[in-house]
Amino acid sequence: MPLLDSYYDHLELKRTSTGDEINKAFRKLSLKHRPERATGPKAEAEVVFSKIAEAYDVLSNPARRAIYDQYGERGLKEGVPDGKGNVTGGKYRFKIGRASCRERV
Repeated sequence: MPLLDSYYDHLELKRTSTGDEINKAFRKLSLKHRPERATGPKAEAEVVFSKIAEAYDVLSNPARRAIYDQYGERGLKEGVPDGKGNVTGGKYRFKIGRASCRERV
């Protein structure tokens, strides 16, 4: 898989994709790049799978997707300007396989 720029690229989607298209792309790509099914190096498959899972985690959540669309990955992880010279938010951290540990935006 080539070096990718955005979560949309990780899922091979357009920015205008619907929730159903996001789900379908995630299912297809997660099966294709699942580390247990990898024919190549397992470590590489785990990295690719993790990127796909993180992209899905962000794009499938409307609040996270809105922040990502406006401020990018940096806005999710480091916060967004509040208009007063400060930065708010920035609590998103992706933890694969532990849905209960995902922090809400």
